[in-house]
Amino acid sequence: MKLALVTVAVAALAGAANAESSFYVNGGYSAFDGDGATLNGLTARGGVFFNDYFGVEGEISFGLGEEELEPGADIELSNQYGGYVIGKLPAGENFDVFGRIGYGSAEFDVNVDGVGSGSADVDGFAFGVGGQFFFTENFGIRGEYTRFEAEDEDLDGGLDTYSVSAVFRF
Repeated sequence: MKLALVTVAVAALAGAANAESSFYVNGGYSAFDGDGATLNGLTARGGVFFNDYFGVEGEISFGLGEEELEPGADIELSNQYGGYVIGKLPAGENFDVFGRIGYGSAEFDVNVDGVGSGSADVDGFAFGVGGQFFFTENFGIRGEYTRFEAEDEDLDGGLDTYSVSAVFRF
């Protein structure tokens, strides 16, 4: 599944060279909420819109600290990444709303006092909605919610992710 996702993303980016496209990057803060813990992360995204409505994007996040699950047990986001197909709808002169659907993966580090440490990898289907407002033609701010449905019994109920980031489009 991961190889198929990467193949689709590379093919889509290659096709962008032949079409009128709009590239963008963004970076900011994400909160990953699930299974009793909220983990903080630094998130970077890049993508391309092939027209005014459809595109693809990839993201990567790195943890910014650990959260105590219970006394003596800590969890930390090591990394998270995903690939998405994204659709947007202009909702005003400088404002867009969007939806995205794709696949993601995350790695967590767990430390239990007196027992040891380990890591857990989860992956699965992800979908989200959000909006972005542009102050200038190239610079704006983005807010979003993404639901990550992890295919792992260790992560009961998946992850709810809330993000805010600065956007720069070329």
